[in-house]
Amino acid sequence: MGGPFLNLRKVLVTGGAGYIGSSLVPLLLKKGFSVTILDDLSYGDYGIRKHLSKIDLIEGDVGDLELLKKSAIGSDSVVHLAGTSGDPSCDLDPKKCAQDNYESTKNIVKICKEFGISRLAFASSCSVYGAQDGMVDEDSKPNPLTLYARTKLDSEDDVLSLEGGCALRLSTLFGASGRTRCDLVVNLLTCHAFQNGKVMLFGGDQWRPLLDVKDAARAFFMAITLDKNKVNGVFNVGSTAQNLKVKQIAYLLGEEIEGVDINIHPVDRDARSYKVSFEKIKKNWNYESRYSIPDGIKEIKRCLKDGSIKNWKDPIYSTRGRIL
Repeated sequence: MGGPFLNLRKVLVTGGAGYIGSSLVPLLLKKGFSVTILDDLSYGDYGIRKHLSKIDLIEGDVGDLELLKKSAIGSDSVVHLAGTSGDPSCDLDPKKCAQDNYESTKNIVKICKEFGISRLAFASSCSVYGAQDGMVDEDSKPNPLTLYARTKLDSEDDVLSLEGGCALRLSTLFGASGRTRCDLVVNLLTCHAFQNGKVMLFGGDQWRPLLDVKDAARAFFMAITLDKNKVNGVFNVGSTAQNLKVKQIAYLLGEEIEGVDINIHPVDRDARSYKVSFEKIKKNWNYESRYSIPDGIKEIKRCLKDGSIKNWKDPIYSTRGRIL
């Protein structure tokens, strides 16, 4: 494959059976890439099951250095999605969080250098900004308030030591994928509204940047296919227009799900609040999100209706189910 894809044909995707991976892998296959997935299959392989005949799936922990080396052989690029995701899971087992998120990333960078792998796209998070006044961008001073955010921020320096290293600071995700998560704010509130006919919020004045999981997958694809001089660095991934207060999400639910009762109690339990600029990725990559929050609400509602999401409270739809 020539042209914009730079002949980078073989990709290792760590955590490729997860929420983002199960959207990214079909995209890579569609574009003609050879895909290897390293995943511990904590939630099974159902998110990628229909693609198993087209990929090389290696079951195991990203913290296993020898298995990681085996998985990386012959790869031109790595998309690193594996790790303990979100504050609740990290708080349940801080030691595992540090190993999964920081130590494993250090090992991946080391292997990329050893094997001459030219590209590494790393899943960081806008949560590194913590609590901030005004709009933040990639030059703003991070303010990580949680262990999860600190492990992401600490990992970025290692990733950026690679010439083709790219740290994608993702917005809070929403929408359906092969392995949908129902513990993220838009999806979670949609599930509550659909099943119970009501949404109860404590606080709701916290700002969050939001992004559809399919748009996130597209950003990772771009990170390993654009010219190397365009991708080395930190990029916020999302849409400036989709910086919303949590209570605004609830109001959007009221427009998409008829008869939902919205109750907001003015008590903030979450100190994190940040509005994020996405001008850098828009300018450098010509990247813009394609899916709106109402699109995501409709999609989750449709999945609940047609049974694609069978029981949204099942641990398979939540990162916390992994450790519990």
